[in-house]
Amino acid sequence: LQNVTFSTTLTYQNVNVTEEVSRNHIKSEQWFEIYFNEHGVQYILVPAKSDKVIRSIMKDIANQFNIGGDKMAKLANGNFPFGSTTFTEREETPIGVCTTKHNMHTLYGVYDRNEHFKFQIIPLAMAKHFAEQRSTRIRIEKNRENCEYSEKFDSFLNGMQVNEYLYTMEVMDDKLRMSTTMGVQLPRIPWKQSGSPVFTETMLLNLTNIRSPQTIAQNEYHSWTTIRTI
Repeated sequence: LQNVTFSTTLTYQNVNVTEEVSRNHIKSEQWFEIYFNEHGVQYILVPAKSDKVIRSIMKDIANQFNIGGDKMAKLANGNFPFGSTTFTEREETPIGVCTTKHNMHTLYGVYDRNEHFKFQIIPLAMAKHFAEQRSTRIRIEKNRENCEYSEKFDSFLNGMQVNEYLYTMEVMDDKLRMSTTMGVQLPRIPWKQSGSPVFTETMLLNLTNIRSPQTIAQNEYHSWTTIRTI
């Protein structure tokens, strides 16, 4: 777990100015493992002695990969490889069960490619479409609405409302970028139908490199523990 930064900003609506008020870097060399099944992330293995903040970060990172193999296959078999594919269904998320609109834009073909690329990222559900392609660009959006919140998250909101809950994943050659943005606001009032924003939370994950995993001695596994993601 490296290069984790927490940034807090304030937005002044009357002057349309955003100011960063704090930036904290989390320093940790702890490893964690993500285990997948055909539907997505199954569970993660984390050090038993890791503190609550580190575990929360590991869980949030794992959830970025939890798009769902069945949903990826449905997107891939829709209108691939050209244009866009869209469908809507109920989905379990970290905050509860939401109505999610899935939208995938794809573009592939023979583009100018950097020959220094050591690997190419290919979603497994779409592998058959990539056999003869030198370059592929994919953008997946998941816009979540009408959520039935979990008891824990509903207690956290304490009457506030989620007005934005958006997930995006972008794949281009050897680049992978995933993000989840959640906007929370105070309830609407008669003289302000748009509601008053309270905060916006964004989890952004960029792939910078792929390396062989660190070898962990078998006798060290007794000090690790398993936690679910969603």
